[in-house]
Amino acid sequence: MAVHAGSFDFILNTIPVAHDADSYMKLLKRDGTMVILGAIEAMKAVNGMTMILLRRSLVGLLIGGIPETQ
Repeated sequence: MAVHAGSFDFILNTIPVAHDADSYMKLLKRDGTMVILGAIEAMKAVNGMTMILLRRSLVGLLIGGIPETQ
């Protein structure tokens, strides 16, 4: 993934299990945003200083299951 570091403006992260979100944050350009949608398990820590210095944003949303969205 290092080849793609700083390549994306937006990442929609729908991985429902605990994972290293910081490795995906490194893929964002300056002012890029990653949205974590529907996380079921607790996320591992994200490097806040990297987010501040590179002006990256992290947004989290919990969406209901199928019955709530139909």
